[in-house]
Amino acid sequence: MKKLFVALFVASFMILMSTGTSFATCAQYVKIQVAYVSPTIGYFYAIPDRSYYSPYYYYWTSTDSDVIGALQSAHTGGNTVYISGNAASCPTAGIARYGGVVDYSNTYR
Repeated sequence: MKKLFVALFVASFMILMSTGTSFATCAQYVKIQVAYVSPTIGYFYAIPDRSYYSPYYYYWTSTDSDVIGALQSAHTGGNTVYISGNAASCPTAGIARYGGVVDYSNTYR
């Protein structure tokens, strides 16, 4: 009986500890308005999709040449992009809202 109690306690503890783990990111559907690329880093500025006028904008950065190329192409084509950055969550205050370093993007035509 004691072994069963210890096993249940350990299992419950592990389940409770794992529920606090979060993989939050800042992800948005946007149209990139400005793409600025220096030799070592790319900056991508966007207003939220489906918003003609917005008092704020999001921006992300990347040093990955493949990501930079894909986002520049989306910007040039005027395509909607799903972009995810490594910020803990999307900021909700301020004019410039940093979404983090791009860890995933997908272009929609």
